[in-house]
Amino acid sequence: MRPLSVKQMIYLFAAVSIVIILLVLILTSGPKTIKALKEMKLSFLLLCFSITLISALFDVLRVYILAKGVDKSITFLKMFEINLSYIFVSSITPTSSGGEPVFIFFMTKRGLNLGKATAVILIRGFLHIFLIGIATPIIVFFHREFIFNKALKLVFNYAAIFFSYVVIMMFLTIFKPQIVRKFFKIILIYLGKIRFLRKFRMKMIKKVDYWVIEFNKGLHLFIQKKIGYLILSTIFTIFYLLFFYSIAYVILLSLNYKIPLLDVIMMQFVLFFLLYFSPTPGGTGIAEGGFYILFSHFVPNHLMGIYLVLWRFFTLYLWVIFGGIISLRKLGLKQIATFKEG
Repeated sequence: MRPLSVKQMIYLFAAVSIVIILLVLILTSGPKTIKALKEMKLSFLLLCFSITLISALFDVLRVYILAKGVDKSITFLKMFEINLSYIFVSSITPTSSGGEPVFIFFMTKRGLNLGKATAVILIRGFLHIFLIGIATPIIVFFHREFIFNKALKLVFNYAAIFFSYVVIMMFLTIFKPQIVRKFFKIILIYLGKIRFLRKFRMKMIKKVDYWVIEFNKGLHLFIQKKIGYLILSTIFTIFYLLFFYSIAYVILLSLNYKIPLLDVIMMQFVLFFLLYFSPTPGGTGIAEGGFYILFSHFVPNHLMGIYLVLWRFFTLYLWVIFGGIISLRKLGLKQIATFKEG
C-alpha cells in the first residue's frame, strides 16, 4: 500500500477532526446548549488564550534551557518556531513520529551537532514521560472515581504496563545502555522476519543504537556538569503541564460551570497518561473520545460538545495552524515528507 503524502496527511487530520467535532456537537447539542452559548463569558476565553500562550512559553523554555546547557546559543524566538514546527509535524504523523526528526533538523541547522540535538529532544521527552508516569498512578490511587468503568480500568492497566516498560528502559539506558541496545537488537531482528519490515531492520537497529548512545551521553553530561539546566528544565516542564491542564478549567468557567481546578488537572494527567502512545496523528479521535469519557462523568452532556471543541482548539488546533504556517514556509511539503516516517 502506497504511503500517504504530506498533503494527504494534512487533509486526513483536518477531515477526521471536523467529522469528530460535528459528531460530538450533533450528539450533545440541544436547547440548553444554545442557551449556554448565549450566556458564555468571552472574557474567560481571552484568559484561556493567555494561559495557552503562557503554557506554550514554558513548553519552549523547557527545551530552550536544555539547548543552552549543551553550550549552543539558539535564540528563544527561533526555539519557539522550532517547537511550533515540532507540534505541527507530530500532529499529522502517526504516533507523532515526525516531530523529533523535524526538531533535530532545525537544531542542527542552527549549529548544534547531531548528537547533542538528539540528546536534547530525548531528554525533553524523558522528563515529560517521567513526570506523567510518576504523577498519574498516585492520582488514581487516591482518586479511583476517575477510572469509573471496566473499559477505562483495562486501558489504564495496559497503559501503566507500557509506561512502566518505557520508564524502565529509559533508566536502563542511563545506567546499562548495553543491555538496552542488545534487547532492542533482538526484538528488531525478530520483527525483521516479517516481510514488509525486513527492509527497515538494519536502519532501525542503527537508529535505536544511536538514540541510546546519545541519550546516555547527553543525560550524563547534564547530571555531571549541567545539573542546574536539568533541574530548570524539569521545573519548566511542571509549570508547562500545570498551565496546559488549566486551559480546560478556564473553558468551563466561560461556560458558567465549575468543578475544582485540581480535579480538572488530575483528570488530564490520567487522560494524557492513557493517550501518550496513541497511534493516531495528534491523538485524533482517541483524545476526543478519552476526554469525553472522563469529563462527561462530571460535566453536563449539553455542555460537553462545546467544551470538547474549545479544549481541542486551544490545546492543539491553534498551534497546529501556527506550526503549519511556519513549517510550510520554512520547509515546504517535499522537505516535510522526509520526516513523516520518523
